Amino acid sequence: MEIAKYPRPPRDTGVGFHWIPDEQHYGKSVLDAFLPELIAMGTSWLVLPSPLDRPIPEYSVKSLLGANIEPVIKINTTYDCCLDQQHLRRLCETYAHWGVHYIFIFDQPNLMREWKQWNALDLPDCFMDYLLPCLETMFAINDIVPVFTPLAPEGNYHDLEFLKRCLDVVNSKGKDYLYDKLAIGIHNYAANKPLTWGKGGQADWPCAQPYRCPPGCENHCGFSMFEWYDEIVRERAGHSLPFICAGNGVLVGCREHDYYPSIDETLHARRSLEMGQMLMRSQVPAYIFNNAFWVLSAEDRSDFAKHRWYTPDGKPALPQSIALLKGMPKQTRRPATTAPKSLRVLITDNKIVTMDLEEYSKGVVRQEMGPGKPLEALKAQAIAARSYAAAAVRRPRHGDAAVCTTTHCQVWSPRRYEDTNRAVDETTGAVVTYDGDIVSTYYFGHCDGQTRNSEDVWRGALPYCRSVPCICGYKTMYGHGIGMCQRGAMAMAEQGATCEEIIKYYYTGVTIVGNVAPPLPNKLQT
Repeated sequence: MEIAKYPRPPRDTGVGFHWIPDEQHYGKSVLDAFLPELIAMGTSWLVLPSPLDRPIPEYSVKSLLGANIEPVIKINTTYDCCLDQQHLRRLCETYAHWGVHYIFIFDQPNLMREWKQWNALDLPDCFMDYLLPCLETMFAINDIVPVFTPLAPEGNYHDLEFLKRCLDVVNSKGKDYLYDKLAIGIHNYAANKPLTWGKGGQADWPCAQPYRCPPGCENHCGFSMFEWYDEIVRERAGHSLPFICAGNGVLVGCREHDYYPSIDETLHARRSLEMGQMLMRSQVPAYIFNNAFWVLSAEDRSDFAKHRWYTPDGKPALPQSIALLKGMPKQTRRPATTAPKSLRVLITDNKIVTMDLEEYSKGVVRQEMGPGKPLEALKAQAIAARSYAAAAVRRPRHGDAAVCTTTHCQVWSPRRYEDTNRAVDETTGAVVTYDGDIVSTYYFGHCDGQTRNSEDVWRGALPYCRSVPCICGYKTMYGHGIGMCQRGAMAMAEQGATCEEIIKYYYTGVTIVGNVAPPLPNKLQT
């Protein structure tokens, strides 16, 4: 199933919380007290602990769904026995009948404290003996999306290695059909680090090794953990899967990294606001479905009381954070396949200006390919330039600016030509997507007859940047060789290829979203 087809709540903001971390607080009075608060903070997702022997009250689930809040059911159980799959099926069918979609069972199996008997040698295999039958049971139920159990960051058995081995077991046992309707649970706490900590994944931080992060290096233990997990998922499943957050945010008092200040209430509020805005503005990949701020409330005697946003009687425990989320302008997450209207551009005098995306694209096509080229090649260039910029809006390359105007990003000029303008106008809003997300469409001057896999030149393996033969006519490489060969695009257009055919040839497995004007009958179309 494509990521865009997985269920999401109406008017989804991506903002979420973890409910009170026990199975007792589901009375009508408790829910009625907290539901208005959740709505005021823009909540669209809520993780709900559930016992194995019975569902939580129907009233709780139906009330949340009625408020456009997606329940994520967390079934609590232990690893000391094999579960009765018929009982699990009945429980999940009940939740499905009420309108629940996402369910996960167990939690943090890479922690020693979760096991009565700890055997690190074959722990992932042992765990999958428990989990695989549960995933299969949930997979068989219409409308239920089974969620792979979230792991503890690092943990006693390193989470990255644990995830790799578990997915290897899925593949080796012939259960890879589960990838057609599976999500991945995650605990991506930010600690006291910047939200950009570890951004880029293992590909950008090869210095990070299990339990070892040298000075100047960054590891996966931060908000951007999902990029590290996604690398593992894509390598084993062949494509990205949705990530369902089971718990994240920042915790008051945390100072995991000595270089950064500890989290006080003011910093907690600012980081929580930033995380909420990143989800709402689709500044994270499309496969990230939600936040789950830890924790909505907890009893005074609970170990989690120091992390709670509210006291059990509904009084604010973190008033600054609550106030910022309530005051935050709410917006539905824009589909990651929708191009933004404008972007912030760092120009050559180090000023940042806001430009209309289409006008910006005209300045790029004029510089990067130039006038007098086949129209379909220019249209392919326009789609690539627009997509690159749109992807950068969600993941800026220059701090507050999405892109610059140099070869570091895309060369831009305020000057225009009629045919390059036409190429942009005839592809207005069209972008390249892969697995439901606008992608960075790299391109270069010309190759030596074969483009390159991204990992052969850079560190990361991008599934849409695969090596393909090219008819550019050159025997030497000019550029990095990844993505679209501009001379090859011109040659294809001269032979009658459309801009869509050019894009889909150089970018493997992609979809073009948006309207593209059909080509004229002649081949050159200059």
